[in-house]
Amino acid sequence: MPNGFVILRGWASAERVTLVKRIAVVAPGQGQGRALLAAAVERVFVETDAYRLCIGLFPDNHRARRAYEAVGFTAEGVARGSAFFNGVHRDELVMAQLRPEWEKRRSG
Repeated sequence: MPNGFVILRGWASAERVTLVKRIAVVAPGQGQGRALLAAAVERVFVETDAYRLCIGLFPDNHRARRAYEAVGFTAEGVARGSAFFNGVHRDELVMAQLRPEWEKRRSG
């Protein structure tokens, strides 16, 4: 049985930008999400010519932010009211990783 899944949008897009749309794990807080995301990052940059990989999260989701930073994502800013969840508009923290950053992490 899988530990979870990652949904990507824009795989091999002409804009060379891929979005991590969703990450879901069976048991949060045990490193499964981080491992799934690390595998997705590797796959995107190895199998496509993507230049930018981005992800959004609620600013108060500190556990997710730590996991995303651990695999190389950098916070870029807050998109105000851009997430519509349970009938409410919420702010979204935008994080991204660029190909040169991934290459540097991978080589060193």
